[in-house]
This record gives sequence, structure tokens and C-alpha cells, in this order.
Amino acid sequence: RPLPERSVDVAAREFGRVAGALLASPDKNLRERTIELVATLQSKALEGQLVELFRDIKEPTSVRSEALRTLGVLKAVDLPKLVEQGLNDDKVTVRTEARKILTTLDPEAALPILSDVIDNGTTPERQDAVRLLGGLASPKVDDVISRLLDSLAEGKLPPAVRLDVRLAAGLRESTAIKEKLVAWESKRSSITDIVERYADS
Repeated sequence: RPLPERSVDVAAREFGRVAGALLASPDKNLRERTIELVATLQSKALEGQLVELFRDIKEPTSVRSEALRTLGVLKAVDLPKLVEQGLNDDKVTVRTEARKILTTLDPEAALPILSDVIDNGTTPERQDAVRLLGGLASPKVDDVISRLLDSLAEGKLPPAVRLDVRLAAGLRESTAIKEKLVAWESKRSSITDIVERYADS
């Protein structure tokens, strides 16, 4: 006979009884899965333990970044301070997660940080920053996207971020950005046609 369906509240209470021990497990994968469940079940009581995991530099980067992500989901009391710590972390994935949270927490503060990463970050960070930039609800973003499209048209953008810039531009409502994107796509099509005709000759 099937068991009666349990409510989320009951599941959360039962999970809460064992979650502390699971988060202290020597098994990294188990800790990560437990952190994910904390986010799913919104277990605010475990916030303190997540902060400890995030701040423990001996923890694997994947555990620390997942802990920070979950603290963002829980809207932790000290979230702005935790995000600031994450932005200055040595690990790329932790910094990336901090920037994601910041775009929701304070989009205006996120804009110059993302712009700086696009100019000076590693390739994965630049790609992620461009993607985040495209979704920011701020008219100031259009200026940055426009500058990136100019660099794209001039051939100054690294190949690894060109697609991300095009996709980010496609998310914007600005007429000027749409025109620049269309112009670049048209130019690219013309170059492709020339190359193909030359190859067939």
C-alpha cells in the first residue's frame, strides 16, 4: 500500500534533524547534495553552518560556492558582507557565484564590477559576466553592451566571448543596440559569402 504523501514542512523538519551531521560529513559529494537540499527546503536554521562552510578555505571550492549560492537563496542576514567576501575570493567559481548574487541583490553595484571583469577577467569569468550583464535591468547596461558591440565590429573581442556578447545584445530593448547587432550580422554574412565564393572558385 503506498505511503501517504508527506508535506514539505514535515520533510523539512525531518531533514533538519540530520542535516547538521550531513554537512559535517567527510564525503564532499554528500555535503554538496545536502547544501542543495538546504536551498530546496529553505532550511534557514542551517544558515550559520553554511556560512562556516563558505568561509572555510580548506573546503573544496565546489562546496564553498554551493554554500554561497544557497546563502543567496536563503537571503542570509549577512548576505551583502558574504557577497563582498566572495567577490574578493581567490577562486574563480566563488567569485562568479558572488557576482550572480550581486546582480539580484544590487544591480547598480554589480554593473561596474561586471564591466571590470569583462575588461580584465579570465575567459570563463568574462563569458559569465557578459551573460549576467545582458539580463541586468538597468539602462546603463546598454552603454557597456554598445561598447562591446563596437569592439566586436572592430575585431577586438576575443573569439571566446563573441557569441556571449551577441546573445547579451539580443536581450536588450535598445534600438541602437539592435541596429549595431544587425549591422554586424550583415557584415559577417557578407564576409562568409566572399569566403565561400573564393573557396568554390
